[in-house]
Order: sequence, then structure tokens, then C-alpha cells
Amino acid sequence: MSAALIVVAALILDADNRILIAERPADRKYAGQWELPGGKIEPGESEPQALARELNEELGLIVNPLHLQRSPVTIDFGEGGVVVHLYECRQWQGMPEGREKQRFTWCHSANLPDHDIMSGIVRVLPELQLHYPARAA
Repeated sequence: MSAALIVVAALILDADNRILIAERPADRKYAGQWELPGGKIEPGESEPQALARELNEELGLIVNPLHLQRSPVTIDFGEGGVVVHLYECRQWQGMPEGREKQRFTWCHSANLPDHDIMSGIVRVLPELQLHYPARAA
């Protein structure tokens, strides 16, 4: 059996602990399902560097890799041996825009089931809700 493919994704969190999720574009596998932004690690990149690059490419956000903190939650998609290392992102420059023509929205972890979320994320919803609850007003 081959080693798992490690990819990175961001829990982009606003002041109220809402998470930015993006809809997969129509021309991609799992089109229409919602995911956490991120992607593959290029040769020579650290995980935070790869994630900062992906956030800029996908959403136009400028993120300092040093400001990304590894989340206690990891997603194991199981199928195809894909493991997603999550990083908290609470500091960025710019306003999110769908550079790949994808839609995006902010929602609390408790409201993630209201969207057609990718299966790996569904499996870790209890952990996300535990670690990233809505903040009291």
C-alpha cells in the first residue's frame, strides 16, 4: 500500500469563529460539494507555505505562513489515501474572492451540515464543533 497523500486546508476563522467554506467548481471532482480551501504541497514547500500559496491562488488572500497554526483536527478521507492537515488562519490581507469561479460563504461549525459538505469533513464535524464553537456575542 502506498503512503497517504498529504494535502493542506485552512480553517479561515473570523472574529466570531465562523469558518470560510468554498464550493468545488463545476469542472472538478466532487463538483458542487463544499470544502475548506487548500490543496496540494509542491516540491520544496512546507505545509504552511503551500497553504499560503493555495489561499492566494483560490481566494486572493495574502497569508503569512508563520501565522498559520496547526489545528488539532485532521481529516482522513480514507478513499485514495488522502489525509488533510488543517491549519487555523485568523490573520490575512484582502477580501476573499472566488478566483476559480467558486462560491464561498462563512458559517459556524454547527451550521456546516446545512451545506453539501465533503464526506471527510462530515466525519470530523464533532471535532470541529468542539474546537471551533461560535463565540458568544
